[in-house]
Amino acid sequence: MRCPAGSRAVRGRTGDAVELPVFTLLDQAPGAHGAGPAVVEGPFFTMRLPEGWQFQITAAGDLLLADNMPHTRPITGPITGSH
Repeated sequence: MRCPAGSRAVRGRTGDAVELPVFTLLDQAPGAHGAGPAVVEGPFFTMRLPEGWQFQITAAGDLLLADNMPHTRPITGPITGSH
């Protein structure tokens, strides 16, 4: 796991400021990984990684995200909505 580059205050669910670690993608070597809640910064984006999610840098330098939060309600039935 790579150490965060710093921290940033962001708004939490209740509207209060929460300090989150900031991971800069360009500073991460292949195999580096971290877990949310955190901020991940790339050269063209900034994202908030929620609690229960993890990131890993692949051998090709790609950002791989995984949701490791247990889901209490399974998705059943058709997914509807406009496309």
